[in-house]
Amino acid sequence: MEQTATRLIPAEIRALLSKVVYGGPKPKGESLFLYTDGLTEARDGSDGEYGAERLLRIVQEGSTLPPSGLIETCMQSVAAFQAGVPSSDDVTVMAMRYV
Repeated sequence: MEQTATRLIPAEIRALLSKVVYGGPKPKGESLFLYTDGLTEARDGSDGEYGAERLLRIVQEGSTLPPSGLIETCMQSVAAFQAGVPSSDDVTVMAMRYV
């Protein structure tokens, strides 16, 4: 089963993850949350920035959610913050939980 799941992740991402985040076996239930700067640099109507602190708070509050729920919660939080202001940068988010 593990080999099948590994093949679902593109080789480039597997290589990046093994170099950047792999520090040995992870405890069951530990999560990994990756994002691009388009998320934290999202702007509101007053040109305020969403910021890393706000994102950290949302991720901590949603830590018991499944990865898809955590992503959805983060994206809803950013959309509410922007209140209709279009994004000026792309946003990529990935969440994983070790099982």
